[in-house]
Amino acid sequence: MSKIPDLGGPLYPQLGPGVEKYRRLARKGLAKMAREDRYAYGEAVELAILSLQRRELDRETKTPDRRNEPLGDARLKMLRNQLLAWPDQERRARSEVEWKSMYDAAMAEKRKAAEAKPVARRKRSWTAKKAAWCAGQALKRA
Repeated sequence: MSKIPDLGGPLYPQLGPGVEKYRRLARKGLAKMAREDRYAYGEAVELAILSLQRRELDRETKTPDRRNEPLGDARLKMLRNQLLAWPDQERRARSEVEWKSMYDAAMAEKRKAAEAKPVARRKRSWTAKKAAWCAGQALKRA
């Protein structure tokens, strides 16, 4: 049985020659690369991943015979309904015990936040200040 060689990190798909160039440089260590090369490496990886995601999305949203025809309205409506129904499926899958523990945790967090927050003294409005001053003046006259 042959041992799989350790490449020093997770395996990623082939992202193109631009990324491969920087991967070769990075094998010696990112710290040894020039700052500009590190930034260029990051940009190359980001562009390659976005391109890969775009291709995957295009592949998923086209008809099975790959004629690059977009999905029909019925299929898009079905996908949209599936996405909208997902939260309800999640809720139904939870048991009473899970709901109770989630509620207890949320309330404990809320109580802790309320205890930690200092009670701020409300500032009196200008009209309240004037009313207090007028009341004080009336008491002085009496």
